[in-house]
Amino acid sequence: MGRALARLPVHPRLGRVVAAGLVSGVLHQAAGAAALASERDPWPGEEVADLLTRLDWLDTTAHTGADVRALSLVRRVRDDLVRVGGRLKLSGGVSSKGHPVVAALVAGFPDRVGKRREPNSRSVLLASGVGVELGPGVGAGEWMVAVTMTAGSKRRAPLIRVAAEIDPQCLETHWKDEAVFDKDRNAVRCQSVRRWGRIVIAARPAQDMRCSDAVSSVLAAAAAPRFARLFPETGDYGDLLARLRFAESVSPNEEWPDWIQKPELLLGDWVSGRRSFEALQKINLCADLASRLPWNLKQRLDTVAPERMTVPSGAKIRLEYPAGAAPVLAARVQQMFGLMHTPKLGGVAITVQLLAPNGRPAQVTKDLAGFWATSYAEVRKALRGRYPRHAWPEDPSVAIPENRPKRRRPRS
Repeated sequence: MGRALARLPVHPRLGRVVAAGLVSGVLHQAAGAAALASERDPWPGEEVADLLTRLDWLDTTAHTGADVRALSLVRRVRDDLVRVGGRLKLSGGVSSKGHPVVAALVAGFPDRVGKRREPNSRSVLLASGVGVELGPGVGAGEWMVAVTMTAGSKRRAPLIRVAAEIDPQCLETHWKDEAVFDKDRNAVRCQSVRRWGRIVIAARPAQDMRCSDAVSSVLAAAAAPRFARLFPETGDYGDLLARLRFAESVSPNEEWPDWIQKPELLLGDWVSGRRSFEALQKINLCADLASRLPWNLKQRLDTVAPERMTVPSGAKIRLEYPAGAAPVLAARVQQMFGLMHTPKLGGVAITVQLLAPNGRPAQVTKDLAGFWATSYAEVRKALRGRYPRHAWPEDPSVAIPENRPKRRRPRS
């Protein structure tokens, strides 16, 4: 068929209509249908006459209200197509599936096959994926082929001016397994479908579909725009990423993986073997990230960005790693006695939040030595009356650090 169409001096669409009409024994009518579909409608104001009626009007001498110039052009194109069809060496018989002229038109214009979006709706989805509307007075069944269309008004869909009803059973397609994302279940559903372009003719659950690659692709496509909501950088996962990003910033010569800055790069791995958002959210993200780090980077991470820091009282306190800032250590004043200089991680002085017994910051500093030398006296004066059970020594450099207040003899 391709070789035959390549020899014709017409557009392949029109040649395909002519070829189908020739095989079905309706060359003259098929050529007329192709001409009507490709040229300006001679009856632009007509709202009732369908394709077959217009074909009859092409040969009538009666007054039909046609635009004379447009009618003349359609007739000339039709006659040219009939002559072209005579050159084809094709054999076949009359098709028993639907009207042969309509079938020929579908052969050349398969993308113009349409289906109403809802029963009795004027809104139609074409096989090309374009949404159109039935024009005033245009009648057709649930399935149709759009013969002529005009552009819609501003912000309106194009209008079908002439349509021919078709039987979807005449659309020869095969069952195909596919994966689709079910928005109600937030999961991938596997099904077998018969499609004509973007239109589903029939669908049924897949019997035994193990289309792992297709499922993964569909799930990834659905999850990508929702990545931040599915994998919020909070909790242990967010803490680990923050540590990794800080470690990368202070160790730029190491070969850190790209996913540290863009964890969405891992989505392709995470969707493998899974079908739903629920399954994605059950992934142990911390374990997954840790498993991807080579031994040397794990060692570097624990050195320059440890999860916890041991303070003079012996407590191991979790560090925070805010984006673009120094790590933060929040500890009670009494736990820090004896530590006279600010600790550093990766060469960066950490931010120390010195907490009052109520857990609120009494001082925030990157200069621990300066705090003990100056501000501590003011903090001691302000808090020791409110918290007499806690230690408030005059010289914190020699004081014994403590996690909890020790039993103290009341003042006499």
